[in-house]
Amino acid sequence: MQIAREVKNLLGYIIARAAAYRSYILPFLTVTLAKVSGAVFFFHSLELDTTDTYWMRAWGMTTSFPRWPFLFLGWDSGWYLDLALHGYHDPLTYAFFPGYPSIIYILNSGVRNVSVSAVLCSLVFGVAWIPFFQMVAEQYLPKPIALRCTLVMAFYPYLFVFTTVAYSESLFLFACTASWYFFLKNRIFYASILATVATFTRIVGVLIALPMLLDLVHRREWKHLSQSFIAPVAFLGWVGYCYVSGGNWLAFVNAQQYWELPANSWINHVTITNDAWEIFSLILIPIIIYHSRKVDWRLATYSLSYFFVVLLGSYTSIHRFLPFLFPLFITLFKWTNKPTLRFINQFTVVLCILFFSYALLLWNWFLLGKWIS
Repeated sequence: MQIAREVKNLLGYIIARAAAYRSYILPFLTVTLAKVSGAVFFFHSLELDTTDTYWMRAWGMTTSFPRWPFLFLGWDSGWYLDLALHGYHDPLTYAFFPGYPSIIYILNSGVRNVSVSAVLCSLVFGVAWIPFFQMVAEQYLPKPIALRCTLVMAFYPYLFVFTTVAYSESLFLFACTASWYFFLKNRIFYASILATVATFTRIVGVLIALPMLLDLVHRREWKHLSQSFIAPVAFLGWVGYCYVSGGNWLAFVNAQQYWELPANSWINHVTITNDAWEIFSLILIPIIIYHSRKVDWRLATYSLSYFFVVLLGSYTSIHRFLPFLFPLFITLFKWTNKPTLRFINQFTVVLCILFFSYALLLWNWFLLGKWIS
């Protein structure tokens, strides 16, 4: 009887806690189910149990086992696997920051399969960012609007795909959203540590520390100011490592030029390709950033610096990088949080279905070796 009573109390506690956090569980489980469903669909449609994928043949890994990780591997994934196994042995490898391959290396010491380690890392962080972003959004939006904002952002096609495949974006987004959440809660040390993780993940990662530093100076919280320098100092450490191991302070910039257009040539790129989305982005994104100052001037500062860096160095991948600028979605949904525009929120489900459908198309192209961004 005593054991039955204890079990009943435990179940009651679990149910009560689940009810308290159900608004966070819904998007988390929905997106997780969508990723798993997509993987199952492609496993059967590509007949992966008997047929080699494009990347298995391209990388000479047709005998690799297990085969399911190749549902998530392609393009830059190969560079990350190489870094996890061999480190920075080639000048081009410096284009990829060490955070993601380092975690792959740590996981691989236990898993003993670098492909599985890379995929697990990406998938875990690819959903771990969702509750943190939702909690951040709730600081600026009513909870129902924040929930819809989270779902729309999570299903945005390029963000959905690149937080599913074995790329560093999932770790980057997790670190940025979690860092900003802890900063809003005045947990400066945790925020700075997570900002450091973002710094070691992508070249724009250190920028999340900029609004933190400016805000602490603005509020004159000198006792916490030193903690906000952890990420910038870590970035300088990475620059120093590039010099010591590669003989070039800016090895990561020079290596990136192998894939990107020369600096300041994005205008010519737009003129030549006449890509409507790129032109539209150049017009729309600055407008959203301008209005984001009314939401939070700190997020506006972060967004402006992020957008500037993307324009200078990664314009050809603008479709891929800009969706990870999370304040854009918060600002957009701030606009919809008006009596005259609330009807737009009724289309959240339809919009997510359309986004998911296009994300599956991009995912399929990715697996077939087609460049998507």
